[in-house]
Amino acid sequence: MAEFDVSVDISGTLADFAAAPEIIQTEVLKSAKEWLTTVQRIARMNHRYHTHTGHLEKSVQVDVGKTLDEGGKVYLELGIAKYGPYVHEGQRSWKPDRFLTTAAEQEKPNLMPKLNEGMQRAIDEINRGH
Repeated sequence: MAEFDVSVDISGTLADFAAAPEIIQTEVLKSAKEWLTTVQRIARMNHRYHTHTGHLEKSVQVDVGKTLDEGGKVYLELGIAKYGPYVHEGQRSWKPDRFLTTAAEQEKPNLMPKLNEGMQRAIDEINRGH
């Protein structure tokens, strides 16, 4: 998978939950995927590039591991839109349009509350006796 080096990687944040019981890890991972998918959706909608094919939007991908140690990220897949880095970082007369970074910054205040929702779901499940 060809990947642009600008990505939103929350592996470090998720690693903080690695010592938690498995049910909590599972729910936190689900919440992380929801958050990353929100960042993906915002990035796909909010860029100033005039779209012709939709490839730039499709190139914004989410990758979430099966465990907290594997983490998760949103990134630009160059196999879909090789020009994605030039839009994001700019080139010559193109000014940078850091739509992926901007989307992550916009959603950053919602990350911990989203992960806490996952923990709460797991605690509720434990209290119900699975």
